[in-house]
Amino acid sequence: MKEQLLVVASDSKCKELLELLGKCDYRLIHIDLDEDAAREVESLRPDLVFVELNSANLATAAATAAAVNRMSIPLILMTHTDDDSLLEQAASLLPAGFLMLPPDESQLNLIVRAALVGRTKYPRRVDPGDVLGSAFSLKQRYGIELTENMFDSISEGVLVTDVYGKVLYGNPASRLIFGDSDDAVDDWMEEYEFLHTDQKTPFPLLELPAVAAAQGKSPNNVEIYIRRRSQPEGKFVNVHGRPLYASDGSVVGAVTVGRDISETKNAEAGLQESVARYQQQNQMMQTIFDSMSDGVIVVDSDGQCLLFNESAEQILGKRANASVDEQVETYGLYHTDETTPYTRDELPLSKALQNESTDGIDMIVRNEERPTGVRITVSGRPLHDLRGQPTGGTIVFRDVTEASAGWVQLEQTARRLDEQTKTMDAVFDSISDGVLVFDTEGDLLLANESAHRYVGKGMLAKTDPARWQEGHGLFLSDEETRLPRELYPHHRAIRGEPTVDLKMFIRNPKVPNGRHVSVDCQPMYNDASELIGAVLVARDETADLRANQALTNAFVHGRLEVLDTIVHNIGNAINSVSVGISTLRDQVADNILVKRLVALAGAIDAHREDLQSYLTDDPQGKRVLPFILALAKDFERTNRADLKTIERVATRVSHIEKIVRTQTASDNGSVLRADINLNQSIEDACNILRESLESRDIKLSIDCARAPKEIRVQESSFHQLIVNLVKNALDAIDDLRQREKNSTAGVIRVAAFTRGDMFVVEVSDDGIGIEPSLFNQIFQAGYTTKTDGTGLGLHSAANYVNGSGGTILPWSSGLGHGTTMRVEWRIARVAVADS
Repeated sequence: MKEQLLVVASDSKCKELLELLGKCDYRLIHIDLDEDAAREVESLRPDLVFVELNSANLATAAATAAAVNRMSIPLILMTHTDDDSLLEQAASLLPAGFLMLPPDESQLNLIVRAALVGRTKYPRRVDPGDVLGSAFSLKQRYGIELTENMFDSISEGVLVTDVYGKVLYGNPASRLIFGDSDDAVDDWMEEYEFLHTDQKTPFPLLELPAVAAAQGKSPNNVEIYIRRRSQPEGKFVNVHGRPLYASDGSVVGAVTVGRDISETKNAEAGLQESVARYQQQNQMMQTIFDSMSDGVIVVDSDGQCLLFNESAEQILGKRANASVDEQVETYGLYHTDETTPYTRDELPLSKALQNESTDGIDMIVRNEERPTGVRITVSGRPLHDLRGQPTGGTIVFRDVTEASAGWVQLEQTARRLDEQTKTMDAVFDSISDGVLVFDTEGDLLLANESAHRYVGKGMLAKTDPARWQEGHGLFLSDEETRLPRELYPHHRAIRGEPTVDLKMFIRNPKVPNGRHVSVDCQPMYNDASELIGAVLVARDETADLRANQALTNAFVHGRLEVLDTIVHNIGNAINSVSVGISTLRDQVADNILVKRLVALAGAIDAHREDLQSYLTDDPQGKRVLPFILALAKDFERTNRADLKTIERVATRVSHIEKIVRTQTASDNGSVLRADINLNQSIEDACNILRESLESRDIKLSIDCARAPKEIRVQESSFHQLIVNLVKNALDAIDDLRQREKNSTAGVIRVAAFTRGDMFVVEVSDDGIGIEPSLFNQIFQAGYTTKTDGTGLGLHSAANYVNGSGGTILPWSSGLGHGTTMRVEWRIARVAVADS
């Protein structure tokens, strides 16, 4: 039958106790602690009684406990306090144990089990003093008369010996406890082992309670381990000893009372083992927590700190073990705006105590130990007991300061990469050469704007390569013979055969007048040297061919001088355009930065699911952020260089367009004049020669501070004037260096200013100089001192200046003294009209 347990306590104190006992499947009864409690205990006769004890109800609890003890029922006193004075008074109530409230489930189970075992083995308690004081009437041998039947039913073993250790009487319980020999106590040593409770150290014969009592001593609560030699399993015994006195006061024997406490000892051992195991587990958990890189804080249900690991101290900067109420002020906890402090109720630990879980809460820690602030991310969880009731809370947090900065850098880098990609796309589309990329099947993958313009808008859609011949109108340079399929440049390239400077003519419905192009096409390989496609670059030579044709016509019509000037001016610009495009093509064809970016993207994509831990914990992952930052710098540097090249190419192309437009306008009998920014126009013209100047280490200065901000002129002609004068100065410096066999740094100065009613532009150099006797010859067509010169540069400049109503004059002190070319217009000729 299930044991019946009685709880004598108020409702508020026993609810949790009853819930825990109910889980153990006992029969439970609850009554209030009042004056009738003792009578109800006698009526119910339970197997175990719990009585509530405090300073206010001590008298009522004592009366109830007395009734419990009279019925030999195990008594457990429950209390909320460890007050020594109260516990000393409670000890007189002879409880089987004390229980601290609120109850711990494992402690409760051990106390109940030990108390019930004691009830089963020893149904009645006997006070040793009562036994020794009034239990015997000794009148037979040595004047002692023994009443044996009084002790036959008690659970304690009672043993009576004479002064020689001879057993005179032993009740049934004594035979179970001390053995069943009637010999003298010292003869028992041959049959039994008497050991200390360590179960190893022999117990001295003279210190045995029966022997000590026969010598007039009164040993109390002596614990002995008794083991029969023929039976290895022994028992723990708690023994009291008292001397027996004759009427004359002499010691005539001893009475020994023993109680088997094996079950209690085993329960204590189990409890100690559990405690040791829990301590070991706690130590292990503390070691684990202290080894974690994340900070861990655990608080009880009142918000008081129970655990605070080493990483928490390192991250927060102090080991204050602050309660939840003190954390905001102690550690300096702020929202991510770094100015708004957290409130107590907003803290993850506060929410955990309210049975609420939180994840990934960003906070800033700033205090005297962390003055610059630490960014942390916090997750909180409530703690529960076995019944699911909240008993506290815990948070786990980590320092993400560097990671956050890294993500910001990563986002900034991504934005820069996106901007640079767009810039590169813009560069790609602004290149004057047509660029086409094919795969190994001959299908078009990529084409820039120039390629679409050359072939015709809409003609470069992904189509069957067999349609290229008919659809796109590809001819040899004679404009009549179809280009054989086996000579298609991209078909040859994907077979591994490069094509260099193939002259082609394109004519189709989108390009009805046709276009002459020169084509280079190279095989394209990956890092493993595997063929992956082809890259084709086409240069439009239509203008050059038509210019040559125009030049031929000019010879016929007597216009050689004008056309030579056009060819000379365009040639200077085209040469710079070709250099710039070649540079960009090399950058696009083999861009190591793009390959690195692709490799980086692959590495990050492989860790998509654990990206954060990969970036912060993995040795390779930790290198991602520095790699991205370095890559971004390289992209930025390359992008700046490409942009400079593009700007130079764009300037040259614009210059060519203006030359052609101006010349066309002149041919049509019209004069195009525009309001231009003087300083910007001069700078644009000089930028055409920037590479030549820098490669020769020639310094250029421009001064327009004393001139109008805007002037009205034929823009392209004025532009070409500056180019011709600066290029002439550059050549003069080269000539001086060659003559004197040195590389002395040269200087070219361009100045614009007003003097009186004149607008003046001067270009000065410290080059070879001019003999004054030659001032009238240098502007004649064909006059030049250079072996590869045309003699048209200064002639073209003079024609423009004279034609626009100005004058151009040279000045030099002779060879070796430099030259200044001065151009003048009346201000009225170049003034900007009022709006």
